[in-house]
Amino acid sequence: MTSILLSVRPEWLAKILNGEKTVEIRKNVPKLPCEVFLYCTKAYQSVFFGVEEQKIIFTTKHCLFAPLSRYKKLNGLVVAKFTLKEAKVTGFVDLGIPFYLKTGYAWHITGLVIFEKPMKLGEFYTKKCKHFKADYKPEDNINEKLKHCNRYVYSRIELARAPSGWQYVEVLK
Repeated sequence: MTSILLSVRPEWLAKILNGEKTVEIRKNVPKLPCEVFLYCTKAYQSVFFGVEEQKIIFTTKHCLFAPLSRYKKLNGLVVAKFTLKEAKVTGFVDLGIPFYLKTGYAWHITGLVIFEKPMKLGEFYTKKCKHFKADYKPEDNINEKLKHCNRYVYSRIELARAPSGWQYVEVLK
């Protein structure tokens, strides 16, 4: 199964992790089915993880917590994953969202798994072909592209930056 890394702003990630948001609207969709890893961007807001009154909560409001040292800041980390099985075409006008696109995709978030220990970007990599200097995409038929070439060498490139939207990745085991 292919994997992607999806960058999400802190205020939306807190809603996803709390179960308040179950659909993510995007311009395009990856090859389905795929495993989606959620990355919390380093925006001006922060997402905090903690336990309040026997409930695990995620919030962007730091004033809720008196001793912040008891709570984890999740910005810049991969905090959860889910399996994307379907993405329906939707009209932004139908949703009441003023947007520059007329249509997009509604990614349905089901089977969300929140990591006990968040992952770092360095635990993910992408592949690049040394011969073509092009990104590897799972739908590419590599043998067809390289049958004239005997250099089947792909290099693993650790992620140093998060994608602005989403990108195909593989997880270091």
